[in-house]
Amino acid sequence: MATNTYFYSEQKTRSNIQQFYTKIDMPGGYGFDHVETLKTIDLYYNSKYKTGEYDSLGFRKFFFNIVKPACDIATKFIDLDTKDIILIPEHNDDEFKIFIMNRMLKQWLKNEEFDEILNEISFDLPKYGSVVLKKCKKGFEKVNLHNLRFQTWAEELECSEFVYELLSMNKTEISKMKWNSDAVEQLYSRDKNANQFVIYECYEMTADGWHKVIYGDLFSTKTKNGINRSVESEINEQDNYFGSIVLYEDDVKELPYRELHWEKVPGRWLGYGFVEYLSENQIAVNEAENLERKGLHFTSLKLYQTRDESIGGQNLLSGSQNGDILYIQSEITPIAMEERNLGAFNNTRNNWSANTERKTFTSDITTGASLPSRTPLGVANLQASLASSFFDLKRENIGIFIKELILDDILPDFKKANRKEVTMTILGTDSEIDLYDNYIAKVYLDEAIVNYVEKNGFFPSQEEKDLTKQKLLEEIKQNKNRYITLPDNVWDNAKYSVDVIITGESVDTGAKSQLIQFVLQIVGTNPTVMQSPQTKKMIFALLSLGGVSPAEIGLLDEQQAPQQNPQLQQVAGSLAKPTPVAGVTSNIQTA
Repeated sequence: MATNTYFYSEQKTRSNIQQFYTKIDMPGGYGFDHVETLKTIDLYYNSKYKTGEYDSLGFRKFFFNIVKPACDIATKFIDLDTKDIILIPEHNDDEFKIFIMNRMLKQWLKNEEFDEILNEISFDLPKYGSVVLKKCKKGFEKVNLHNLRFQTWAEELECSEFVYELLSMNKTEISKMKWNSDAVEQLYSRDKNANQFVIYECYEMTADGWHKVIYGDLFSTKTKNGINRSVESEINEQDNYFGSIVLYEDDVKELPYRELHWEKVPGRWLGYGFVEYLSENQIAVNEAENLERKGLHFTSLKLYQTRDESIGGQNLLSGSQNGDILYIQSEITPIAMEERNLGAFNNTRNNWSANTERKTFTSDITTGASLPSRTPLGVANLQASLASSFFDLKRENIGIFIKELILDDILPDFKKANRKEVTMTILGTDSEIDLYDNYIAKVYLDEAIVNYVEKNGFFPSQEEKDLTKQKLLEEIKQNKNRYITLPDNVWDNAKYSVDVIITGESVDTGAKSQLIQFVLQIVGTNPTVMQSPQTKKMIFALLSLGGVSPAEIGLLDEQQAPQQNPQLQQVAGSLAKPTPVAGVTSNIQTA
């Protein structure tokens, strides 16, 4: 019964892959070929022709690449890094905890090489129009779009009835997988000399989720000489297939793939990237370039004409020497071979170049080139604003995608990996050290207030609390090192939201400096603005809009109370010095 099930599933898999290679009809009435589109994108991006490097006359076809520079500029504008990912506390009491969590998360993301994934997204998204990430045990990895098989007309991968991924694995990689050992040995026995194997990781939609099957040797056919491993383009129902090997089978709740698109097109899955968008421009520019080069080839020839038959057949360039005297019956005159279409070629090239800039917002102001002379300042600012707005929208889409990854996939893995108790050394800027010192002082002060209430039956005055906290800060700052012990499951109760800074790179240093000076004037004029939750949130929102992190300039620190008047004498029943709280610090001496 199992064999029949596998045989039916294998037939269904072959039939599904045939669907993948089918050209689909788009809503506008034109056809779309997913496979050919991906091939064309790679060819154009790498300056290659579909029909080879030489034409029918043997002339070299030059490729004037305009798609890759456009993609490179887009990559520069949409690039994000792990430093742009921040966790924002939802409650003031969680500020220090989220501060520590931010630091640990950024280091954990670097260890998981998530920064490389972000770079790959920036490179491939404007190129292909779509990017697919796969969640693995080691984190996320980018999937080669050429290796995915699905219903190309589906809006999302989750809407496709099947999703297959073609994998090329060697014996070392296969041995690390928890697959059926007998099936693996059977796969090895079919070709004992092979070290590289084609594996299909197949997901088929069911009523309860997805059915996962790992196939080996899926498209092997029986021949007189043994086994012939056919390619997918030769799949048909007439061949006598040898039978695949099921290496692993299981039911899963969801697909391990996460997808992001540059621009969605109704009727197909693949996004609309710059290479496909500029395909007509690329063809036209290449045609003009090669026509001009062929014209230059012929116009560079030196041809002469004469009516003297005695000269016929001679080559003046190779058959004459310097100082020769020619005795002829008629003069020898050069034939006019100069190129007369250079103006037309330049006009065509300029038209397509201008069209490319309008399509992709890659004008001189975005490439860093000098603007034409006498360009009005208003026009330059308008061009910069339009380009910035276009790419900011793309960065916002990427930011939303990364937020979902962080919340749904990365943070659960991070919490799981950092669940055990750990002791950390606090290192950082002065503002970060001050944040730690204020937090520890607050913990000790809260303990002292509790002891005071239990002893006296009422709360201490504000002056007593301020004086005690100031003494605690002085003692804490005398220590050279700072340690903190994080207990088990410390992150479970933290309340936070995830944000991705998408405007940080578009704000120059001068703008940031002016913003910090502006906030400094506000706080210096009225220090109480940082004590009110409403005005404090407004200050933080203003800094975030300018790409400045509040923690970066130390505004997450709890505002210290003003120094107490030294003339005030300490009243009876003052706060006693608190004892250290277990699990918070290990080097603060107390009486």
